[in-house]
Parts: sequence; structure tokens; C-alpha cells
Amino acid sequence: MKPLTISNREDMILAIQDEIRRSQDARYDHRLHAVLLVAQGLTCPQVAELLGDAPRAVEY
Repeated sequence: MKPLTISNREDMILAIQDEIRRSQDARYDHRLHAVLLVAQGLTCPQVAELLGDAPRAVEY
């Protein structure tokens, strides 16, 4: 199987982040995802980096 590649990676990241911020349900899911990653053993700074958030936002 061929690995997935995304052209215009930076544009795609920004578009997805905009969609998450736009929708109330998506923001809730995003927060749940962050909590799940912390519960699985990642640190808040690691989760923040993965999700494109500020570490302080994840800590709260």
C-alpha cells in the first residue's frame, strides 16, 4: 500500500483548524481528543504540538 501524501500540507492544516474553530461540535470533539491523548500518557505540551494548540490551552 502506498503511503498517503497531502499536497499543500500547510493550506490543508489551516483549513482543518478553521473548520474545528467554526463548529461548536468540532471544538468539543477537539477537546475530547486532547483529553484522550493526555489520558493515554502524552504530556500537555506534546498534545498541544500534535493538535496545533498552545500548551496552556491544553492544560486548562
